[in-house]
Amino acid sequence: MCLRRGEELGTSRAPLGIHGLDVRDPDVEKTAYPIRVGRRLEVRDQIARLCIDGTSKFPSFLLPTIETQLERGGPIGGGALALAGWAHYLATVPAAERAPDPHGNEAALLARQAASDPLAFLELDIFGEHIRTSERFHEAFARASRQLAELGPRAAMASL
Repeated sequence: MCLRRGEELGTSRAPLGIHGLDVRDPDVEKTAYPIRVGRRLEVRDQIARLCIDGTSKFPSFLLPTIETQLERGGPIGGGALALAGWAHYLATVPAAERAPDPHGNEAALLARQAASDPLAFLELDIFGEHIRTSERFHEAFARASRQLAELGPRAAMASL
């Protein structure tokens, strides 16, 4: 989960850019790519590698943040948008082109149903009762899904 003006706190254990790695190391080149940010080099994960087992990552890294924010009455728009984006990916990328994911077939089926009924995706077994039954989260997820479809990802993120 990314930090947006300090509003949504994530549970990720490592930042996207990993400092201190020798980007000339062949092992680093196999799993990541270096980019120049100002005067320094950073290593960032490849999108395809980030998507591997994507559905399985949400219970550890994103859903606890959303659940905590629901309990606190805090912002959940970023988390809802991340999940709506994942549903969009699963619904639109052909199975042969998607990253391996043990929940992929079930998640993709629900994601395709979510194109007409966004809340269908929340029936996926990774979501706990709190998220499944939260009217507030339902509204945020439906809004994020709509914005992705109508405005595209950049505009949807800008609207947070």
